[in-house]
Amino acid sequence: MPDMSEFKLPDDYRHRLPRSWQPWLDQLAGLITTYLERWELTIVGEFPLSYCYVVPVERADGRACVLKIQPTDIPGVEGAARELLGLRLAGPITVDVIDEDVRNGVLLLDRALPGTALDEMTEWNDDDATQTLALVIRDYGRVVDDPDASGLRRFEEFAEAFERFDSGPHGRLARSTPTAKPRTQSSAVLGMDSLGIETIQSARDTAERVLTDLLVDHGKPYLLHGDLHHGNVLFDEQRGLLVIDPWGLYGDRSVEVAPALHNPIEFVARAPDVDSLIRRRLGIYSEVLDLNNELLAAWCYVYNVIRALWTLEDGGEFSELGAGERTVAALRKLI
Repeated sequence: MPDMSEFKLPDDYRHRLPRSWQPWLDQLAGLITTYLERWELTIVGEFPLSYCYVVPVERADGRACVLKIQPTDIPGVEGAARELLGLRLAGPITVDVIDEDVRNGVLLLDRALPGTALDEMTEWNDDDATQTLALVIRDYGRVVDDPDASGLRRFEEFAEAFERFDSGPHGRLARSTPTAKPRTQSSAVLGMDSLGIETIQSARDTAERVLTDLLVDHGKPYLLHGDLHHGNVLFDEQRGLLVIDPWGLYGDRSVEVAPALHNPIEFVARAPDVDSLIRRRLGIYSEVLDLNNELLAAWCYVYNVIRALWTLEDGGEFSELGAGERTVAALRKLI
């Protein structure tokens, strides 16, 4: 049995996670030990951690894998079950599932080798990287014939973020102090003239209105990854480009482009002309995926405003130089 007596989660990882995740964190070391033993795995390094726990491992037969563990009973966390569904429905464009115990939030996945992410390509030629990612999006998505029976989550359910914003501290502040002085550098998020909390409220209202209009006549429901950006596409020397970390969604295909627009985050944040960058990228995605450019921009705007509201929920702040904020500002000019 692996010796986990010295096992310790990184402090920044513990501090990043919401308090509601604490019970899961308390049992995480035991879960890791259990599945290392059950599947005869050896930890062979580490990955940067965001929310789920992921670690590179090797099986007894030498196969390179990834052990991924995530909560199973926390509201708002899609979990291993939907990730597994997204991987299996998408087919050969994704990493293989070696084993799973989704009831406990555990997946054992094939590890792409060397595992280089697509974001490196943007530094050489962003148009080529965008074209490549557009082809990956094309190969990942497919029409969902019976979405109600698919087990996938509908993208539009993420609009719950609008109501949560309204009932949260930022929404209450905007309503109670409509003439408040600027408190945050958020004009870039919204493409507005003024700064402050009231502009965030404006973005929330605009995004909800745009979504309502889009839902009147949207396209066929497609399998969606939900977070299909450059960092979630890895190169494998045997199989080529592989997709990781799907959220298990369905919805209008244009939604899938949204996270790709503000990534790689550092690249977009330092771009000298984000408006031109976003317009050029939208043109490539609309051509490869045969999407209406105006509708594509509208869906991407809605998605990225929702992400901005999630950032507030997680205790984050806006910055006029942030990739997501600059992307939303550029999209706002196109709808």
